[in-house]
Amino acid sequence: MLCVSLSGSLEKVLAHLALTDMAEIRMDLMDIEIEDVRAIFSMPANLIATCRKGKYPDDIRKTYLLEAVKSGALWVDLDIETDLSFLEEINEKREGRACKLILSYHNYENT
Repeated sequence: MLCVSLSGSLEKVLAHLALTDMAEIRMDLMDIEIEDVRAIFSMPANLIATCRKGKYPDDIRKTYLLEAVKSGALWVDLDIETDLSFLEEINEKREGRACKLILSYHNYENT
């Protein structure tokens, strides 16, 4: 199984989801609303919810990630450097669901 990383317009993401079994949805690279998050993560695909710091304030990021979990995301991906209280809240809300937590590490200077 291949996993693709998707971003861009809602229409583009939904069109690509119809062609793939697994995708990382980079919400931080999209202009989306909460209804869009519901539409994406209710699709019948293996989806990873990702919303990195930068574009959206933490309260919006958290709302989007929690809505993705509620809507059917199978994984939620947080950076290893995520604030502990933010991470704990996401982790607590995904417990009891099929959603797993990914803690990712990014080093842009070395392989």
